[in-house]
Amino acid sequence: MLSCNEDVALEIEALEATYGEELTTDESGVSMLLRPLVDAPNDAYVQCELRLGVAGTAYPQQSPSIQLQDAKGLGTCRFAALEARLREEAASMLGEMVLGQLFESAKDWLTEHNWPAGPCIFCLEGLHTSSSSSSSHSSRQQPTGSLQQATDDLPQQQQQQQQQYRRLPCF
Repeated sequence: MLSCNEDVALEIEALEATYGEELTTDESGVSMLLRPLVDAPNDAYVQCELRLGVAGTAYPQQSPSIQLQDAKGLGTCRFAALEARLREEAASMLGEMVLGQLFESAKDWLTEHNWPAGPCIFCLEGLHTSSSSSSSHSSRQQPTGSLQQATDDLPQQQQQQQQQYRRLPCF
């Protein structure tokens, strides 16, 4: 168990009550594997372990040490952006108990940035399309003429089956 002052011990106890077995504590701090908040596990494209170290620091007068480990799907730019955001948030809240806030902030950030890193393996275009920016795929024309008519002529059941599949940006 972590050796620290009484306030930090109470904060860690509250985190253990909140997160249960998701939270891991040891002699140097606390850590948790973080995933985005999604409806289905298959919809999570990113994850990382956030380790917050409080041993040997004057936490909460100093920021806890922040380490991101075992990141999957983030890529180097998003990894660095998340780490910078957490460090900035911890620095802005000096003197306050921020461990739970940092875990929640990281989960929120992962939820907002939950898309696979890298391009589509078929067309090599980016897989993420932001609602605020127009995608290069939006300029592609929809099927017209005989192709559209053939789609309209499909039985309702086949159309529903086709709609169940996710479409890649290049199709």
